[in-house]
Amino acid sequence: MSSNATSEAFTPETADAFLQRFACFEGQPELDGAQIRLVKEALLLLTGLSDFQTIGVCARSMTEAVAALNSYLTALGHELQADLEVLPQIEGPVYVKCNTRSLGYYGDRYSGDYRGVLVSCQSDYTDGVCGTYGHFPLDLFVR
Repeated sequence: MSSNATSEAFTPETADAFLQRFACFEGQPELDGAQIRLVKEALLLLTGLSDFQTIGVCARSMTEAVAALNSYLTALGHELQADLEVLPQIEGPVYVKCNTRSLGYYGDRYSGDYRGVLVSCQSDYTDGVCGTYGHFPLDLFVR
């Protein structure tokens, strides 16, 4: 994936446009170090301007999903962490979702091939930041 964004000064509009490149991306996007930095920067800007987020993770296992979810929660400034004890015990591929406002978690079997993370920004106001971004790598915030 090539990047036209080279500025560290994203606006909400340019961050949104940059992250829309990942919508419905088939497979895992190949990102170099500069692109990883830009994705993180744009995502952190938009999540910081939203009132809450919903984070959805598709992974090979519940352990992998929880690790990815927790890395995103920490990076996005949330103190909450998912716990394997509160999620269903599922073998094989899973989908895990977290709502940062309600602090609720959901986990279920997942039969698709996709592995990655979607982040939905939510706003309490009509002029606030709203949008779904991704698909992002499971390890985006551990690189």
